[in-house]
Amino acid sequence: MAESGRRDGIISLFLIDDHPVVGLGLSLALSGHARLRLAGSAVNRFAGLRAIEALQPDALVVDLVFDGEAETAFVGECRSAAPGAVIVVFSSLPRRAYEREVIERGADTYVAKSADLQVLLDTVLALSGRPRPDASSSALPAGGEAGSLLIDGVHLTPREGDVARRLAEGVSIARIASDLGISPNTVGVHRDNIRKKLKCRDMTELVALLARHRVLDHG
Repeated sequence: MAESGRRDGIISLFLIDDHPVVGLGLSLALSGHARLRLAGSAVNRFAGLRAIEALQPDALVVDLVFDGEAETAFVGECRSAAPGAVIVVFSSLPRRAYEREVIERGADTYVAKSADLQVLLDTVLALSGRPRPDASSSALPAGGEAGSLLIDGVHLTPREGDVARRLAEGVSIARIASDLGISPNTVGVHRDNIRKKLKCRDMTELVALLARHRVLDHG
């Protein structure tokens, strides 16, 4: 299994999918690719999580169906295991029915398996090449879905920013879920992702850090 991490512009990618044909197709598509390298693959969730925690790849391609069941919560587990990775859900399930939920759980985007593999690879490259906010600023202005945050050099996604602003104000998980129109479980996933990204030991330390940076929702 190859080492992860970007070197000379190479993006390491890890696949979690229980269909061997997908792994074979992706491996062939990446053979000799100038910018993408397959760091490894797994055919079940548990092996996948262990591997990505150890490897910390730059990008994940993740299926939603395992043993015949849709496992959208798995996306949140992947986000917690690899906070800095691009996550692309690659699934045969209806995009319209699942896209919003998996993005709320931490995915960057959703690509249907009916698409050509080149579309998948182009998507990974585009997301990996997105410009990041200026690291010299502590926090960017609030702005709902469009707002994002940079705290101590750590980038939070727009949705994580929405949750962080409310946590800084002492808002409860239930109220945050109601305000944002998502489930309390999804809020919990984002909260845990934020805590891990900012390397806080517990919620008290996290809220203190967010408040210190004046991460408030003035909208």
